Order: sequence, then C-alpha cells, then structure tokens
Amino acid sequence: MEKPPTLTIEQLETIEEAGKEAGVTVFTAFHSCYRPEIDMARQTLSGERVTAIKIIYREDVLRYCDPKGWIFNPEIAGGGVFMSSGINPVSIITKIFPNLDLQVEQAKTDIDSRFNLESRGIVTFNFEGGHGQIDMDWYHEGTETRSIEIVTGKITIVRQSTST
Repeated sequence: MEKPPTLTIEQLETIEEAGKEAGVTVFTAFHSCYRPEIDMARQTLSGERVTAIKIIYREDVLRYCDPKGWIFNPEIAGGGVFMSSGINPVSIITKIFPNLDLQVEQAKTDIDSRFNLESRGIVTFNFEGGHGQIDMDWYHEGTETRSIEIVTGKITIVRQSTST
C-alpha cells in the first residue's frame, strides 16, 4: 500500500484483519528502505550506540504534485509535510534501527491556509541515549535537500541528496 496507509489506527486494523482473512500480507513501505546503502548503514551501525539523528527535508512540493490533487486534501491525505514526506526518513531510520523507540518531545508546525495542512515544521524527539530533530519545509525555494545524519560515539553517517 502507499503511505500513509490510513488516517486512523482503527482503519489500519480493519485492513490488517481483512489481510489476515484473505491470507495475504499487508505491506506499506517506502522504496528507499530497500536500497543497498540502507542495508550497508544498518550493518555498519549494528551494535553502535546512536546519540543523535538530524533529518532535514526541504522541497518544493508544488514541483511534484498538483495543488488540486489528493495530497492536498486533508480528508484523504490526513496531513501535509509530516504525513506525506516525513514518513520517508522515519522509515529509513526505523529500517536501520528497528528497535529504536522514538518519542516525540515537541512539534511546531506552520499550517498552509490554502490547503489547511502543515507545510513546514520541526519535530524534536528522543530515544534511549540520544535525541533528534526533523526539520521539514514543503514550500522551500532554491536547492532542495533531503538529508539524514546519524551520529554515534564513533561514526557519523550522512545521507544527502540535493536537486535544483
């Protein structure tokens, strides 16, 4: 299934039950989780104590999506930058560290009045032994950035892509 799979846990449980009854696996994934460098990062960081994670996604969503499309309808999409784009780096982090229990400390968002959904925001979170931040902007002008930085006591890994 495409992400987000549903807007509520109850809806997701209904789909999960239907999958069990049909004898099929219900699966939601972000394609980048299956890239070789993600597996390499998981192997490299296995056993390392993570102390910090910083995620920066700055993109111009109108470059990729029709403003009249489903992604801008909160009744269908459920949200904006975090629900649609934010899940991507979080999926990568949880793929690399499947046992990392991320706990949100604070979330600040800007709501786009045209679409009534969040367009920019910063989420700070913690996990055992560390902290992190997700900084996202859906209407960024200039060079787009998608960056994930993972810091341990010994290693810092940065995965970054940019486009103009």
